[in-house]
Amino acid sequence: MGIEFQSSKRNGITAKLPKLSKSGKAKYQTMYDTSFAVLGPKLWNLIPANVSSVKDLEVFKIELNKDFLSKMPDKPPVKGYSCENNNSLLECVK
Repeated sequence: MGIEFQSSKRNGITAKLPKLSKSGKAKYQTMYDTSFAVLGPKLWNLIPANVSSVKDLEVFKIELNKDFLSKMPDKPPVKGYSCENNNSLLECVK
């Protein structure tokens, strides 16, 4: 199963999340929620439109770091100390 993308002027290029039947067992929901097919699009959709629409790979990497990643807090969890989150981009950007 490949990741599908769509483009809009407002949001730029976004990834579609695959569908899962909500009537399934809880273990299947957990597997779905933690799969790359779901986490990949969620992470991609965090990227600002001005960065996700860049066509050149090297320019994309530079812009991703400059306009997005460099602004994210980097506070990995340390055993024995409390932390705000698990250092996931999905938790930092809401």
